[in-house]
Amino acid sequence: MIKKRISLVLFLCVLVPVAIFGCNSYSPSHESTPGPEETTEAVLPSSVDVIAEGVPQIRVVRGDGASRAEIDAAMAIRKAIADMCAGAAPEIIDDFDVADPSVPEIIVGRTKYPDTVNTLNSLNYGEYTIRITGKKIIVAAWTDFAIGDLAERFIAILGEKLSADRMSLTLTDADNFAGVYNRSLNNLPSFDDAFPAAITYSGDHAYQVVITKSTEEAYRNYLGKLEVCGYTKHSERTAAGNLFAIYNDDSNAINVYYTPFNKTVRIITEPLENLFVGDDGSYTALTSPKLIMIGRRFSNTSMYLGVDSGAGLMCFVIQLSDGRFIVIDGGVATDAFAQAIYASLLNNAPDKDKIIIAAWIMTHSHGDHTGGFCRFAELYSSKVTLERIIYNFPSEADAKSVESGNETLIRRVSGTISAYYRNSAVNKAGI
Repeated sequence: MIKKRISLVLFLCVLVPVAIFGCNSYSPSHESTPGPEETTEAVLPSSVDVIAEGVPQIRVVRGDGASRAEIDAAMAIRKAIADMCAGAAPEIIDDFDVADPSVPEIIVGRTKYPDTVNTLNSLNYGEYTIRITGKKIIVAAWTDFAIGDLAERFIAILGEKLSADRMSLTLTDADNFAGVYNRSLNNLPSFDDAFPAAITYSGDHAYQVVITKSTEEAYRNYLGKLEVCGYTKHSERTAAGNLFAIYNDDSNAINVYYTPFNKTVRIITEPLENLFVGDDGSYTALTSPKLIMIGRRFSNTSMYLGVDSGAGLMCFVIQLSDGRFIVIDGGVATDAFAQAIYASLLNNAPDKDKIIIAAWIMTHSHGDHTGGFCRFAELYSSKVTLERIIYNFPSEADAKSVESGNETLIRRVSGTISAYYRNSAVNKAGI
């Protein structure tokens, strides 16, 4: 990673502002005000000819390991220039070779070129930019879900700057663009001295930053940075050598964990309402706790306690001492399975007219674990109070990329919650 060099005097003058700045939203310049004893040389405006005499004067660069979104963005920019030049397309290359400062280039996405690295390291995770410097035009964003929009903005700028006779197009640093595309990610302070391996959408308005080749020291330094930025520690624990911590402010929850086996830190930012906060633990005992297992096949039939569940699939009902229940998964979407769940609740509830499920937990989105929940809601939501729903599904796009049809199952669960459980708390399972 390339760092800016600053003098000792400047460092002492801006140490505190820099620490605070790392917690804030976008600042257009990302520069500090020079100290009174410092002088700077005049810098000539950058100017890059994209088209001259109707011919492309620039090439397009994408990363060798570019994502599909980055490839599409680079190709869209190349095509836009070709359309302006009556089909004469600029060259497009990967970032195999060392960058040549003298060659005009449009650098798209997360390349290994120093221009990209320097630009991205000057951005918060929720920002994107078009930056003209020297002979380079950097089109940079941390995430795939921003790069497409950024490419569209850049193409619009090209169209605005194209001469009336369509023979010339020049960009200068006056055409720089910068903005915030994701305020959730922008709430995160950056992870010092590390280039994220990935930033992804994790569903339910949660976003994840993955830092590889990291250390426990770097993890703990980041926790300290969260506290400097005004976040309060909610909880911290260790499990089998893995380190976990949750921080929050008035609107955001930040989950951070470090797994030493692969030296990876994961940072998840999400709305505070996603975070489950337990009650104070006080209760009046009405019954003895018990575990009820529904629908597990013990033979070649699908019968369980005389009920045809439709399959040998998993659903557990746990009764708490206060008479409420916790349901884990829900089996398949059959009437028989939903009836078996309801029967177990009805038979064990201290008050048959006031059946309460304290939490329904879904371990994953497959239909043999969520189908029964959806069918139960359709048949019995008016008879049973559901206080809380807890799950941690991926985004629909990620689910689809892993297994076709899985995104439909996630959508069905979301639709069921909207239709039958609008008043229930919904939490994304944390760490």
